Amino acid sequence: MENNLPPVVASVWGSVAHVSFDVVVILLLFLGLTAFSFYFGKSKSIALLISSYIALFIFPSFPFLKGDTAAASVSLGLFVALWFIIFFLIKRVVSTEFPYSLLKKLLESALLALSLLCVIFVSAYHFLPIDTIYHFSNLIAPLFSPEKYIFYWLSIPIIVVFFVARR
Repeated sequence: MENNLPPVVASVWGSVAHVSFDVVVILLLFLGLTAFSFYFGKSKSIALLISSYIALFIFPSFPFLKGDTAAASVSLGLFVALWFIIFFLIKRVVSTEFPYSLLKKLLESALLALSLLCVIFVSAYHFLPIDTIYHFSNLIAPLFSPEKYIFYWLSIPIIVVFFVARR
């Protein structure tokens, strides 16, 4: 097929056409979490973030998940169920709202979404059997899979909440 596109359009099209599926998954998760934060508010986003830490603390000691007998989908389902049960309990005590400025609201929504994305990826790589459901490429895996980065990836959301939750 002959390329009749202007060079700029051809360059952009080539970049878009070669985007990996991992980037699409991450972008969709980010947009979904940003929409969640923007629509439901800062308090629910912070409650979701706090409940993820509590679920990550409780989940590894869940009695029926010892050994290889639990299927990946069952483990993932139990984690998500535990996460949302804790979320519905925590959201009652977290009380903070976005500023009136639309730009600040979008910025804080995006920061909270990035924080949630950090926690989701760390929990997927270290606490959940995500490799049996979806395997990320060699560009994404080195960021989240090393054990030495767990502390840093789990500290970023706490720092973000510290700055976002100020009144």
